[in-house]
Amino acid sequence: MDQDDVVQAARQRRVALYGAMVDLEASLAAPSGRATWVESVRRDLGRVAGALAAHIDEVERPGGIMARIVLDVPHLSSRVAALTGEHPGLTEEVVEVATRLDALGDPPDEDEADELRDAALGLLGALARHRHRGADLVYDAFAIEMGGG
Repeated sequence: MDQDDVVQAARQRRVALYGAMVDLEASLAAPSGRATWVESVRRDLGRVAGALAAHIDEVERPGGIMARIVLDVPHLSSRVAALTGEHPGLTEEVVEVATRLDALGDPPDEDEADELRDAALGLLGALARHRHRGADLVYDAFAIEMGGG
């Protein structure tokens, strides 16, 4: 796989993760008293979990974008390690939100819904920051360091 293919595959996973994040935020913003609220949040959290797992698999696999950066631009290895080191914590946050969701009543009371929303929005914020740092790393590696586009 050449550099452009590796970058494009990683970009597709970033876009899929972003789309899942947007959908989860929309579900969280809906009225929690609505009969389908818990199920909507559960569905969209599942999409986030799946998109995150696919992202991790894509960027960490042998020959993936992180391996390519370490190989081609070795002085960025510490940033690669820091970014990939976030993956277990992000995965744990997804599990924590899912556990909170499973403990809710259906429909949840207002305090339960607020606590779940806070945890899920914290997860979304962490994922957004991770995506931003990843975009910066890829830009620095390929656009600046290697003179790519």
